Amino acid sequence: MNAEITPGGINITYSDCPGEREFPFETTKPPISDSKGIISYFERIGNDNPKAEHWLKKLGEVLASYLYRTFNIKVPEEACVLTGFPDGYVLFQNVKKYANGTTRNDRYLYGRYRFRSTNEFSPHMFWLVSDKSQPCSCQYCTGSGGGSRKRHASNNFQQKTPKRTKVQSKPKFDSSEQIIQTVYRRGEIVWVDLTKTDDESLQQIAKENIDNISTRYWPGIIYLREKKNISQNISQNKSPGSDTTSNSDDSYNTNKVFYLVKLLMLKQKVYTDRKTISPWLTRTRDIPDDYYLKEINMSLQLYIKAIQKIKIIVDSYTPMNSYKYKESSRRLAEIKDSKERKRLQEMEKFPHYNAILFGTELICVEDIVRLTTITEMSENINMEPKFLKISSIYEHSKKGIQFTGDGFLRGKLLNEKGKRSINDFTWIPLNKDNEEYTVDLADIAGRFYVAYPNIEEIMQSQSFLKLKDRWAILGNECL
Repeated sequence: MNAEITPGGINITYSDCPGEREFPFETTKPPISDSKGIISYFERIGNDNPKAEHWLKKLGEVLASYLYRTFNIKVPEEACVLTGFPDGYVLFQNVKKYANGTTRNDRYLYGRYRFRSTNEFSPHMFWLVSDKSQPCSCQYCTGSGGGSRKRHASNNFQQKTPKRTKVQSKPKFDSSEQIIQTVYRRGEIVWVDLTKTDDESLQQIAKENIDNISTRYWPGIIYLREKKNISQNISQNKSPGSDTTSNSDDSYNTNKVFYLVKLLMLKQKVYTDRKTISPWLTRTRDIPDDYYLKEINMSLQLYIKAIQKIKIIVDSYTPMNSYKYKESSRRLAEIKDSKERKRLQEMEKFPHYNAILFGTELICVEDIVRLTTITEMSENINMEPKFLKISSIYEHSKKGIQFTGDGFLRGKLLNEKGKRSINDFTWIPLNKDNEEYTVDLADIAGRFYVAYPNIEEIMQSQSFLKLKDRWAILGNECL
């Protein structure tokens, strides 16, 4: 075993790329903007940085679990953290500053390969500490990854596979079946603009700030949604004082969605339409822990505690509504490739899900999701999908949560004015009708929102969390 347990944590004693290394993207020259006005550069993250400490803690926890399962070694709770990355491995942050003022930060662990998350590095880490009697099972060593998102067939990630067909119907969603295509869904975490509420006490809280930390946007949990029939007056020529009684000539009825949002750490619930709330990824809050030590008022204390709770949720995922997948016997008989037929039969053994709580969002089958930026190892980056319309969510026995579906690039917006829908964008399909893409959990960046089509932030949600534990963190009153 190539690991030692110390009072300060777990030390990995073997590396497959030891020594100091030079990284071509690491430079002392000031960054310059490209033709689109984007400034991109890499920052080396030291082990004492909170971002690196987050990685070391997560990796230490999964390694401790591996050591117990494999070697029956129980690591003390206080030592479930890596003392550092393996020799020659360095954590970097890719900073991208866009012309519109937004910033995107992606973190990668560079070593033998470039790993996009703790979840992606974990299998390789297990191999590093093992006796090497078995080959590494990570997606880069097996050749099942490396940046391409083509369909799986056996262990070759670059081969195409036919679309699967489901012959067993999925279980009903009950009440949640009605919210599959809505903007926000029950259980999602959103921002609430307190200045747009009718509550004077909340409007007062919105005015409080310290060191550029504003409480105007407060985190909340979607507690309930409902449609209401709204009577709208559409007469354009009514003069002041004239009869405004609604009738069939100058009014019409329309359904409007309203949300009941529970404000985290506060007693209030806000009943509002979507104009008061926005997705979590539209703004970021990275509040240092030392703010707990400052003398600040109660509202700011509650705000910081709320943010710290959600930071745990952001890193987590929870599969929802499982069902058993069954491939059509007729379909299997039509497939001539024996390896492909075996792959589809193997799929029946894996649990399938109708939805997954992915960080602050609820992602469902039939959703369009954003995909993370492909690695530079891909030979044809421009033809890799940027979006996936999900046809299935399942848990592979070795590769964890995976998604299948149609891959797309997004073209221009067709409708510049008025209310938009998915169909108001040009969507360029990248797979044939009888084929589908398979992507890993680490490939998912988050939901695609019609009202927020240019979100670039990534939801790096790689730690499994039970549903009851999620609600315990947020507060069971949010159920």
